[in-house]
Amino acid sequence: MGVSQDRTDAGQGRVAAAELPALTVLRGISALAVVFFHASFLAHNHAGGVPPAIWQRGYLAVDLFFFLSGFVLTHVYAGRLAGARRWRTVGGFFWARFCRIYPASLFTIAVYLLLYALGRLGFPADFSFKTQLITSLLLMQVPWLHDISVNGPSWSISAELYAYLLFPFVVPIILRLKHPAAIALGIALLIGVAIEHMIYTPTAGWIALLRALPEFAVGVLAYRTYSERLFRTFWDSGRMAGLLNARPLRWLGDISYSVYIFQMVPFMLIVRHSGTLVAHGLGGVWFEAIGVLLALGGGVLVHRRVDLPARAALRRLPGRMAAIAAARLPLFVWRRKPTERPEGGSA
Repeated sequence: MGVSQDRTDAGQGRVAAAELPALTVLRGISALAVVFFHASFLAHNHAGGVPPAIWQRGYLAVDLFFFLSGFVLTHVYAGRLAGARRWRTVGGFFWARFCRIYPASLFTIAVYLLLYALGRLGFPADFSFKTQLITSLLLMQVPWLHDISVNGPSWSISAELYAYLLFPFVVPIILRLKHPAAIALGIALLIGVAIEHMIYTPTAGWIALLRALPEFAVGVLAYRTYSERLFRTFWDSGRMAGLLNARPLRWLGDISYSVYIFQMVPFMLIVRHSGTLVAHGLGGVWFEAIGVLLALGGGVLVHRRVDLPARAALRRLPGRMAAIAAARLPLFVWRRKPTERPEGGSA
């Protein structure tokens, strides 16, 4: 896998983690698999498509998301958290995750709210839109909701939120495990995940955490293996690096989160007009292809016009707040300075 050289963050004297671009590509492929999975089922249910075959297990790409998150976050933050765990470092981690996941999610929820206000959102009569909206805004659908009607794919982001909360405290412990204990833990987690998928693949409720957290932990353990160079010879081979660093695939990885979190909005649009499309001979595989293209197009727009600008602004916010505080501090000190008494004055 192609990995860029370590670099020092400007003005902070801190060495940034090396980039792992091939994992961005895998994230893009996973997002596309989920999109095809949803599109194939919608085509089957609304446009006369055949039962899903190739993409029938596309939902498993979400499990790859959890694995990749554990791997990448360990790569980026393990070094900073391994030593003295300062609250400033932990707070920086939480803020970085908020900046990464919230803007596109908030925008998507705003679109749902607009559609609901306009009467264009088909919503189950026995569901509380207020409850669905509040839990979506807080990314708390998991574990509190058993059915998610406002942006269903966001369940995985909600489940992963708990992994983020545990990460700064649990990951240093995992990385300090001795090799036999780490191997045993990894095997046990993989067996547990396999058994769970054979029985049931949850997307809501408390059991969804039993899907997300173990897979995230497997990603942490996998990074430990990778960092110890046990599999780098294969992964960093020229052919593998060249394949996974192809520019179109990297672009797909860059837009993957926006595509994933926003996909249901274009899908709702195409389902609403499914009758017209089928009447014009655009059912089945054509319906599926149109849905995928709309999901990709919508994701690109959200990525460029919402996610990137909002993320950049939020990441600059702590620095601006610190600069404002630093600028006001001298004025505050000057106002608090005791008045000097004239020389020879009484005490």
